[in-house]
Amino acid sequence: MNDYFTSDAIEPFFFGQANRKLFGCCHFLAQDQPKKGMIILCQAIGQEYIHGHRACYQLATKLAAQGYAVLRFDYFGCGDSEGDFEEGGLNQWTTDILSAVDEAQARFGSGEVCLIGYRIGATLAIKAAESIPDIHSLVLWEPIYNGHQYLSELAMKHSVFCKTLKCKFERSPEDSSLPTEILGFPLRADLIKEIKAVDLNNINLPNGCRSLTVLNRQRDLLDSTTELMEKTSEHQVKLIADHQLWEEELYKRLIPVKTLDTIVSWVENTLP
Repeated sequence: MNDYFTSDAIEPFFFGQANRKLFGCCHFLAQDQPKKGMIILCQAIGQEYIHGHRACYQLATKLAAQGYAVLRFDYFGCGDSEGDFEEGGLNQWTTDILSAVDEAQARFGSGEVCLIGYRIGATLAIKAAESIPDIHSLVLWEPIYNGHQYLSELAMKHSVFCKTLKCKFERSPEDSSLPTEILGFPLRADLIKEIKAVDLNNINLPNGCRSLTVLNRQRDLLDSTTELMEKTSEHQVKLIADHQLWEEELYKRLIPVKTLDTIVSWVENTLP
C-alpha cells in the first residue's frame, strides 16, 4: 500500500487517456484501519446522476469509514469529466469503468474489486464485470432491466416536465415516441439504440462473483431478471422501503439512509 492512506481525506484528480480525461475522487482510509478490498462506484447518467450524486458521496464516505478503498468517478461526457454528453454511450461508459478499476488498482494496490452501481450504472457494472479478472462482488441498486422500458419512463418524465413550462415549443424527433433530449440531456440515435439493447435476461455474471440487488419498489420484485439472476449466481435480492432518488424532485430529495446502510452492511459481510 502507499501513502494515500495517511489520513481521512478525499482527493479529486483526473485520470485516463490524455484526450479523454475522467474526473475521479479517492476516499482515503485512516492509518489505523485495516486495508480491505477496493470499491468502484458506478453512477447513473443524466438527471438520475444529479439526483443520486449526494447519496453516492455519502455511500463512499460510509464505505471508506469501514476501511475500504473507494473510487467514485464521472463517465466521459458526464459530470466533471472531459467531453460532452453526446460523445458518450453505454459502450464508452463501460470502458470508463474498466479504466477506473485500473486507476484504483494503481493507487490502492492489487486486490479484489467490488463494483457498486446505481440505475444505469448498475447495468454498466454488470457489463464491465465480465472483463475484470479480480471481480469479487457486485451491488446493483435499482438496475435497469429493460432498455425499452427505461426509455419509456424517461420520455414520460420529460413529457410531464415540459407540460409544466410556461414557454412551450414543439419538436419533431425522428422517433415520434421519444424526444430528442431528456430533461436537458441529448438523446442521440446511437445512444437510443444502445439503451434499447439492454436486456438483463442475457446477463453473464463471472463465476464465483457474489452479487446483491437492492430495490426500492415492490413491483420490481416481480421482474423475471431477478429470478434469473438468483438461479445463475450467488445472488441476493433485498427490498428496502426508502426514498426513490430518481423519482423525487431535486429540492425535496433526502438521503436514503436505510438503503446506504444495507449496502455497507452487505459489503462488510462479503468483501474481505
